[in-house]
Formats: sequence, structure tokens, C-alpha cells
Amino acid sequence: MWFNDPPRPLEASGTSGEKVLLNGGLNLSVLDGWWAEAYDGLNGFAIGTGRTHSDTHVHDSRDGDDLYRVLREEVIPLFYQRDRDGLPREWIRRMKRTIRSLGWRFHALASAISERGLVCSALSASKPAAAARHRQCIRRSPTPREAPRTPRAR
Repeated sequence: MWFNDPPRPLEASGTSGEKVLLNGGLNLSVLDGWWAEAYDGLNGFAIGTGRTHSDTHVHDSRDGDDLYRVLREEVIPLFYQRDRDGLPREWIRRMKRTIRSLGWRFHALASAISERGLVCSALSASKPAAAARHRQCIRRSPTPREAPRTPRAR
């Protein structure tokens, strides 16, 4: 589970929550930023309904009450409800729904974020190999031949 409770509207980019869903992780977050667009009621958990208040104390109090309510009424019961095999089947169903409903929408962003690291790793691993192969090719190359002489005009 990924817990995220930034004060609205100060949601950062949301990439951590987007990446966790690709591993079947469930988000528990305020309805702001990407989670406000992605949450469908069955692919994670929402803190509140997205309502805001100009008084930060009222706003924080509402979020706190909503957090405790969702933990008490949804998250904890769902996780601890086990079948005869000891598996939290409804929790697992929600994990699968998360991947199915959101993976296609957010994998490109998570991939783009990871791409730089991947490219750097690949280049650092392949540069020595490429250099060695290049040296090997140079050693095997025949020496340049002289250009054929053209007969002189008489």
C-alpha cells in the first residue's frame, strides 16, 4: 500500500504512486492530482471526496477524520478478511483491478522516469564492450591497399 496525504492542491508529480500500482500496490491518497483522475472506487482507496476548505484547520481535520474512517471501514477489514486458504481474496482482487485499470494509463510515465536510469546503466555497461569490439574489428581489418593506378594517356 502506498499512503499519500499532501495538502491539496500541493500534490507533487505523483510518480511514486503511479509506479507502485505497476507492482499491484494499492494507493491510499487524497483525491488530488493524478489520483483524482485515476481512482474509480475499486482500484485503491481515497481519503475524502476531494472537497476543500479555505481554513486549513478545517481542511486538515476533515482529511484526518476521512483517513481514520477509510482505514477503519475499508483498508483494515479488507486486508484481514481471509478465506479458508488464508488469502485476502478481495484485497487481491483490488490489486488486480489496479493493474488492469491503471497500468496501461501510467506505465509510460513510470517508464519514462526510469528510462534515464536504464539508458545510463545500459550505456555504462555497453561502452566498454563496444570499445573492445571496435578494437577487435580494427585489428582484423586488412591494411588499406593502394588505389589502382590508372593507365596514363599516351
